[in-house]
Order: sequence, then C-alpha cells, then structure tokens
Amino acid sequence: MLDETAEILCFAKFVNPNEEPEPQALYGDVDLDGAITITDATLVQKLGLGFEEPESELTSVLADVNNDGRVSILDVTYIQKYIVGGYSNIGRTGTAYEAV
Repeated sequence: MLDETAEILCFAKFVNPNEEPEPQALYGDVDLDGAITITDATLVQKLGLGFEEPESELTSVLADVNNDGRVSILDVTYIQKYIVGGYSNIGRTGTAYEAV
C-alpha cells in the first residue's frame, strides 16, 4: 500500500492558488477563446478552402484535428461532431495541445 501511495505522490502537481493557470490550447479551438464552437468549425472551413490564412503555426496545428497533415472538410466534420456530442470518432478534437 505504501508503494502505491508513493507512486501517486510522485505524479502530483502543486498549483499556486495566487497564480492564474496557464491557458490550455485545445485541438479544434482555432480562435483560442477556450471553447470549441461553430465559429471554430467555420474558421477551419475557411482555412481548408484557402479563403483565410492561418494566423500562426499553432492555428494550423489546432485546425488539423484528424492529424492527417492538412486542414480539410474532414476536420470541420470532426469539430461539428464534437460540438453536438455523442460521437466516438472525433479525432483529437477537444484534447489538450502540448508543444513538444
């Protein structure tokens, strides 16, 4: 029992309650407002069709929710599925982006 407790404590992360938490980027949240909405799906559609250019490399990464290396209508579909819920195949939509 002691070994399990020690192992759990090794992975604990302490947060200073006086500090603002770092904003977390989510796959599918291309406008970086902290929520995945129809606005994000529309922006991804515009990016995929070439009507708009990505604001940054991060925008391109967050827009490619199915992780196929390009922004397309498939990414829009995954975001829409995520928004309405109840779908199991939504790629990386909604998961945290962690820079390597």
